[in-house]
Amino acid sequence: MKFIFFLVGCFLCCAMSVSAQQDTVFNQKNAKGQKIGWWKKTYEDSTIQYIAFFENDKPVGVVKRYSKNGKIKSILNYVPNSNIVDAQLFNADGILLAKGKYENSKKVGEWITFYSDGEIMYVDNYKNNLKEGKSNGYYKNGAVMFKYQYANGCRVGVALQYYSNGTLMEELTYNQVGKPVGPYRAYYDNNAKRIVGLYVNGDKEGEWITFNQGGTVFSKVFYKNGYPTITDDMVKKETEMLNSFRKMKGQLQEPTESDFLR
Repeated sequence: MKFIFFLVGCFLCCAMSVSAQQDTVFNQKNAKGQKIGWWKKTYEDSTIQYIAFFENDKPVGVVKRYSKNGKIKSILNYVPNSNIVDAQLFNADGILLAKGKYENSKKVGEWITFYSDGEIMYVDNYKNNLKEGKSNGYYKNGAVMFKYQYANGCRVGVALQYYSNGTLMEELTYNQVGKPVGPYRAYYDNNAKRIVGLYVNGDKEGEWITFNQGGTVFSKVFYKNGYPTITDDMVKKETEMLNSFRKMKGQLQEPTESDFLR
């Protein structure tokens, strides 16, 4: 008999829960025209885009947004009595892409970007939506890809980039406005020199030497204010090798947040 009463009680609770959901009034505004209570937004095919609770036009608590395919797009936790949002952003397949904080809709603090298998790709720091402080990148095997420093969104100080085997690929220095200055060094993955040169206020200056992997000189080009002082096949060769080297650097495009807060 007790078991029967238990089943009846469960049934009544479920029925009341369903009834409460059906009776929920969505998309209401107060006298000031501000969103209040539960709001629901759908795509053209009636697929849920989001369901959120508002107080005086501001979301409250956890808001989950979905893509048209029904996959989770973002999980945004609106911190009470603040302008801070803890965010998790997902790709089109519903896989975690990045996580961090927004303040007044701008990135702040530490942001972590992930590969599709969950491994860490980037660890960046932000202030007022601009990179600030350490910025590290990682290969899928966990090896360091690069180590950068930023100030007010500009890359500054010593910048180091590595091959996936851990050997140094490139080293140079940036000034406070993000222009490369001083010696430039690039290496093959066996630590042999690949390119050596000099930057002055963002421009190539003086002799730039490119080496073959065996250590012999491939080309020498002299620059003044960023322009070669001679124009011949050596310039073309040096440019081609530098461009091919740049393509090897393996940097991946970072996600943006523009689609996640609308």
